[in-house]
Amino acid sequence: MDSWPYDDRRSSKQSSQNNGKSSNARSHPYLQQGMVGAVTLAEQHGRFEWSFLRSNLAAEPTQRWRFTEPFKVFPETRGPLPQKSQFSAKVSAQHGANFIRTCMPETDVPLELIREQLEEADTRLKQVDLFDPFAGNTLVSTLPQTTTDAGIGFLAFPMGDVMCDLNVSTVNASKETGVNIKPVGGYKRTFDTPIQQLVTEPLDQDHILGIRTYAAVDFLRLKRTGDQPTWAIESGPKLTIEDSNRREVVDVKLRSGNAVLVNEAGSIYSIRPFSHKPKVVHISDVSDDHEFKDPDFWRLAFDLEPDSGYVMSSDSVLTFDMRSSKSPQKSFELNKANDFLTSLESCGSDGIVRLCSTNEILWLDRRNLRSPLLSVRHYRQFDRYLSTTTVGNFCTFLTSRRNNMISVYDVSPSNDKLLHIKNEPFGILPRLACSESVGETFLASPFLPAGSHAIVLKLSERGAIFGCSLLPSSLETDLDVNVKYTSTLRSIDEQTWDVKEGLMLEQDRTQMNMNPAYEKIFKKHLEEVEKYEELEAEQVYDLVDQIPLYFHKSDAVIDQMLTTYDVAFRTGEEPKDPSRSDFLAGSVLNSQRGYRALRQERLDPRSLQPKAQWHLDLAPTLKQFGLEETFAEDQEPFAKYDLEDSDKRTAGSLRLEKRYREQLEVDLRLSRNVFSSQPFAKASEVDQTLETMTEALSLGDTPPEVEFGFLRPVFKKDEEEDTEGEQGRGLGMGVKLLLKDWEISSDLTNYTYHDPYNTVEARPQPRRHPAAPMTAPTAAMAPPQLLTQPTQTTQKSVRPPTLVPQLFSQPGLIPMVKKSSSSSESQRIVPANHTQSQTQTQDVLMASTQVLPGPFGGRPTKKKAEKKRRMGGF
Repeated sequence: MDSWPYDDRRSSKQSSQNNGKSSNARSHPYLQQGMVGAVTLAEQHGRFEWSFLRSNLAAEPTQRWRFTEPFKVFPETRGPLPQKSQFSAKVSAQHGANFIRTCMPETDVPLELIREQLEEADTRLKQVDLFDPFAGNTLVSTLPQTTTDAGIGFLAFPMGDVMCDLNVSTVNASKETGVNIKPVGGYKRTFDTPIQQLVTEPLDQDHILGIRTYAAVDFLRLKRTGDQPTWAIESGPKLTIEDSNRREVVDVKLRSGNAVLVNEAGSIYSIRPFSHKPKVVHISDVSDDHEFKDPDFWRLAFDLEPDSGYVMSSDSVLTFDMRSSKSPQKSFELNKANDFLTSLESCGSDGIVRLCSTNEILWLDRRNLRSPLLSVRHYRQFDRYLSTTTVGNFCTFLTSRRNNMISVYDVSPSNDKLLHIKNEPFGILPRLACSESVGETFLASPFLPAGSHAIVLKLSERGAIFGCSLLPSSLETDLDVNVKYTSTLRSIDEQTWDVKEGLMLEQDRTQMNMNPAYEKIFKKHLEEVEKYEELEAEQVYDLVDQIPLYFHKSDAVIDQMLTTYDVAFRTGEEPKDPSRSDFLAGSVLNSQRGYRALRQERLDPRSLQPKAQWHLDLAPTLKQFGLEETFAEDQEPFAKYDLEDSDKRTAGSLRLEKRYREQLEVDLRLSRNVFSSQPFAKASEVDQTLETMTEALSLGDTPPEVEFGFLRPVFKKDEEEDTEGEQGRGLGMGVKLLLKDWEISSDLTNYTYHDPYNTVEARPQPRRHPAAPMTAPTAAMAPPQLLTQPTQTTQKSVRPPTLVPQLFSQPGLIPMVKKSSSSSESQRIVPANHTQSQTQTQDVLMASTQVLPGPFGGRPTKKKAEKKRRMGGF
């Protein structure tokens, strides 16, 4: 095949735009809309004539294609596809965690782990929705093209709710009746996982069928059973992931009884599945020097030579030889960064290889794949599922599983040994019922010229098959395609796929017999409780005797306030059924003997008062809630809540009612009194006056430790520190100074705060007066005088410590100042030339401008400029 001439010169403008980068200049004609493409001189009838890329030098009539009325071949066998969750990964993780806690409480699965798994699965689903490199064609057909009278083939596709059942239906063609499709309602084989790819190839009088599923690759041999239009199946070898070096297979091709496979790493394997001893042979691996855009995408195709083929990646085509173990050699590479290769056809009898990308279709000569013969831009939306199918070596159909659009390209060589496009590419859109498909196949009648017609069949996502005929517009009659729709197929077609409501959804209410539950909860439980009380009778008597001695025990650990019930609970043994609360755990006092002991005043809380350091009776508080009858000694409380007397009430019901009423009375009476083994601390008896004077005369001594009342702080233990200073650790100097003069057990309501920096007497809250006019400052104003002694106040109060007067000035302390009383506030201004002494101060506080030491105290100094030293020498 000759190539069209091209201009490989680069203009100065292109060279300046490239800036040293590799140029994407094409060495072949690139045909777009409105372009002539290429032109050259070709020899015709002994003379040279101009030959155009778009011209029709073969003198064949120009034809357009049309589609016939669509038909249905097979009904849907799969239910509605599951809808995507409307919840986010976080909400779905919470739902999953709640389900696990409810159904499997012994399983502890962290919420973050569930969320990570859901986010990973959601990311994977989004990637698969865009493009799945493992998805292949799941609809294949075969029909002999060399017959003269009639030909029989088959149609294979998956069916079922999960698409793991294989259906093999018969297809035949004859001159009288045309093409006949006879689908069957049942399946031939079922697999463990869904089917991802189907491939077929004739083998003598039989056919080989390759099935790639999620788990393995299976091979079947289809045989004719006499004159019957059915196919017998013979099982072949099964290849698992172990046979492909622990990598999943992404594509399978069959040729002359030999199967070639490629895995996700680009490694190529071969096997003769129906030979005497089938054996998997490793052919070659892709070199590590090559880099690919999508390392998981690989497709196979065959050359005219029986032992050579092509393996296509996402951006290049490599050639391999099955007789050699060398790595495949790169023969073609796509230079555009945003384009991907999508499909590759096996080499036809004309020696041309059809290659498709997301931007264009390329026709390549098998002898020189690096330089394409022609490329045509298809103007399709970016789609990595685009694929080409060539009928009759000149008509190429461009299809996709995402839509029903079919683009037609009439490209073939002419007498001048150049590749020509005879007509402007055009598209047709059949009115099929399915918008997206998972498989497609093209059938052709052996009694019509090749390339003059085609029957396209598409498999929908729900398992239905729809089809139509593609014919040239010059052909007025339609192609006869007959589908034998049996009663079995009609019954499958008539079934509804709506969600069926179960018996529970059909009921507006549910009736259940709760008598066994009530029998177990009340009657049997009461009998077991009475037996249990008889066994623990001695424990009740021992517990009643031990309760008054609880605070006498030296080993009793009391870290909180206790009620009478808490004392009884801690005195007894640990309960068999632990609970988060002692009040809900129960004790042996929750019995009839415990109630009698309470009525007999053997559980009198006054027996605990002598040893308890603090006691409180909650009877006044409980009476505010209307429980005054509970503490009446001469009547039974809660009797007014009893059920009405009736002849239908049994003795067991009356006994149970009385028992629970008594238990409630026991709980309330035992929770009435509160005891504490730790008293409220009182103020120390040290002479406060003498202590204050001693602290005033001492310099640099730390204040005393803080005293606490009933509540005491809990400090964390530190192994490196000693436990001796545990009481004062964690309390700073400021806290100790503020709480130094606080008296324990003082009444908060009588506390009055006095500002130690003002006058001795507490000043009242200043009233708001209208602003008075400012007066000029007095020139001869006496400086403020320092207080030398504190004045005793008439009202005794607890206040924070006051400043101690010093005999000399001490930096950092603000002395108290006695202001002169006047009718109006006046601003006092210190003259600029006035210098204050150590015993004087001013009313207006001014910011200090003294430079303090430390990392942030000093002023930043300007860095001394470095002088450039002059270097000398020889």
